[in-house]
Amino acid sequence: MDRVVEARPVTVRPSWVRPSLTMVLVAAWVLLVGVALALRPILPVDETRYVSVAWEMWTRGDFLVPHLNGLPYSEKPPLLFWLMHAGWWLFGVNDWWPRLVPALFALANLFFVGVLARRVWPDRPELGRIVPAVLFGFFLWSLFTTLIMFDMLVTCCVLVALLGILAAHRSGGVLPWVVTGVALGLGVLAKGPVALLVPLLVAVLEPWWGRGLPRAGSRAGWWLGLAGAVAAAVALGLAWALPAAAAGGEAYGRAILLTQTEERIVHAFAHQRPWWWYLQLLPLLTFPYSLWPPLWRALGALRPGRLDPGERFCLAWLLPGLAVFSAISGKQPHYLLPLCPAFALLAARRLEEGPEVRRTDLILPLAVPALVGLALLVGPSLAGRIPLPTWAPELAPGIGALLLLAAAAVLAGFRRMFPGRPAAPTLITLAFVLALHAGFAEVARRAYDLGPTAHFLALAEKEGRPVAVVGGYHGQFHFLGRLTQPFVLLEGGAAHAWLLGHPRGRVVEDLRYVPPGAGRVLFSQPYRDDTLVVWGLVEPAPDPG
Repeated sequence: MDRVVEARPVTVRPSWVRPSLTMVLVAAWVLLVGVALALRPILPVDETRYVSVAWEMWTRGDFLVPHLNGLPYSEKPPLLFWLMHAGWWLFGVNDWWPRLVPALFALANLFFVGVLARRVWPDRPELGRIVPAVLFGFFLWSLFTTLIMFDMLVTCCVLVALLGILAAHRSGGVLPWVVTGVALGLGVLAKGPVALLVPLLVAVLEPWWGRGLPRAGSRAGWWLGLAGAVAAAVALGLAWALPAAAAGGEAYGRAILLTQTEERIVHAFAHQRPWWWYLQLLPLLTFPYSLWPPLWRALGALRPGRLDPGERFCLAWLLPGLAVFSAISGKQPHYLLPLCPAFALLAARRLEEGPEVRRTDLILPLAVPALVGLALLVGPSLAGRIPLPTWAPELAPGIGALLLLAAAAVLAGFRRMFPGRPAAPTLITLAFVLALHAGFAEVARRAYDLGPTAHFLALAEKEGRPVAVVGGYHGQFHFLGRLTQPFVLLEGGAAHAWLLGHPRGRVVEDLRYVPPGAGRVLFSQPYRDDTLVVWGLVEPAPDPG
């Protein structure tokens, strides 16, 4: 007699219950940005400088000419500052909105690079989901997602301009070139003419990457459209630059129209590096994918004669861009952010082919977070026994232990996490960057949070006391203390003489010790490996009679 087996209902979860890769990526972005906002202060000197420039424009009511410490600030155009003002107008002046602006553009860039992937490989729609996750996994990208810099905004302009260039190639017409021109113009307003470099290089190399693809319009029409887009971008930039030059004075006008771009590209006044400097940084900037053996094996299969048009497009973006940025004398790691999407596109395209993934492939990518976790774990206990930085006791050993456990969990769960998931190494980056924020939170607060000094200076300003700073000043205190009066800048050794002429004044100085007899320290806090002090003359006691 046959047994009767009772049928059990099968529960099928609706698709919206199963989180998509996009939902997971947005959740990871929210987690990363939230942790950074909660644990990390606004860092000197770049972040504090940019928010202070925006603050001074806000308090002056001058939205045409950026100012810093009462003087026109010519190093950056105003678009990022305007975006900060827009948030302050909506939400009131606060600390979190300026930090959220670049993060929002980083998130938008993940969307745009997904669109770009679907445009360059229309027959591979899955790449539109994979590429954003790979890009988010680059250490450089995740780190600068939470920093107040101009480069995420510039990268957004570059991506939109490239989408316009692709649309002009495939469908023709005026509208794609209008989009390209507006995007390039906004890039100029974000960081100057350097924003034009990458899109123009890609457009000029169209005869190579566009070979074999149907192209709308004639060759002459392509170059006319490109010239029109550049003209529109220049016009948009000059719409701000010419009135600003007239309002800011002769020196400011000369700087924004001529000398700033020339000095940064040819003879950088800051961040001068040799031409090969970026090459040695690339493994760190693209970690962990730079240490991912399946990607090495996949890229090793590339052959110049077998590149598809999408791969040629990415190489026309990546290689000339890297060469040009390497030739420019001024170099910083975040200058390469506009090139990261090109490498992410190439990496995702190759990884989508499904190269074999072995457990041993995790050794190199996990070695970096494991070493950092070990340093966090043992650093505080070794402080004082061996030569270590002064901030070693403030490291968080618990976070180091968690990072080591996370590395072990990734290794143990290899078969569930990695095979068939090209963007799985991004999990390593997310855990690593979160651990860096948490593990170094006390270090950042102790050594880089200038809020206490800024608030003390705000009290001095309310009392009508003049304030002077010894050495260079980069706006470290004005926004944090909501200060409105400019500081006097003093050379080293001139502080005491200035105080004799301004006995109610206050002097801010970064010192290892206070010279005896010079005055009295009114406030001090650790800053980097030194002490930041505010001091003044010894004021006579009031006459009891």
